[in-house]
Amino acid sequence: MDKSLKINIDATIFKEVNKFGVGICIKGDQGSFVSAKSLPFDDYPALLSNFSNSVVSFIKKPTNSVAHSLTRASISYACIQVFFNHIFSCIFHHIINEMS
Repeated sequence: MDKSLKINIDATIFKEVNKFGVGICIKGDQGSFVSAKSLPFDDYPALLSNFSNSVVSFIKKPTNSVAHSLTRASISYACIQVFFNHIFSCIFHHIINEMS
């Protein structure tokens, strides 16, 4: 049984369609897959306007490939996608690579 969890989060703005997505991946302390979530959001300028003192910036994180893939896939979904004990196809190869 895992004693701790590692949570990776990534976000992407899709300017061309006025949307953004968030990807979250939860893994156990031994690297085992626990859960993943892909969240699409409409109208990112309206949402960001609620955070007047915030800054959106790009930070390259090559070790966050699972959450990034979930984020990129979110544009294809109309609603939140949650995966428990099932590794979704868009992240399968990333999970396998990280576990080896």
